[in-house]
Amino acid sequence: MKIRNAYPQEAEQLTRLALRSKSYWGYDDSFMLACKSALTVERQNLESDSSLFQVYILNNAIVGFYGLEFKNNTAELDYLFVEPEAMGKGVGKYLLNHAIKSLKSRGIALLEILSDPGAKAFYLACGAEYVGLRNSDAIKGRQLPYLKLMVSESTLA
Repeated sequence: MKIRNAYPQEAEQLTRLALRSKSYWGYDDSFMLACKSALTVERQNLESDSSLFQVYILNNAIVGFYGLEFKNNTAELDYLFVEPEAMGKGVGKYLLNHAIKSLKSRGIALLEILSDPGAKAFYLACGAEYVGLRNSDAIKGRQLPYLKLMVSESTLA
């Protein structure tokens, strides 16, 4: 296993992985269609200096990835997705830990997370603090758990 930078030509592959991972939570086809644009990884995101995308490689295949967007002294976790068959095997925690280490090395103090309701318990178990609900970027009227993780206080990294 290893983690490396995502390549721009992997944008479509990462989008498909994000959609498979999201569908793990049992959403129907209309819901998945509604959130497709929000889960789409654009090539320019992978080339941007204001973001960081890392992929988790196992047996020469991408089984997970994360994407961070940097904003002043904070970062937003825009993506953290794991192949459904790799869920529950530590891949997500490893990716989040790697993201925290990356943030610490950049001197970034706060990670903001707008979470799928099904993933909220994962982030809480990793030390994030539940702040409240925020509007979904993808579906009008949908509220999602909003969490914050103080990078400097995290015991993950």
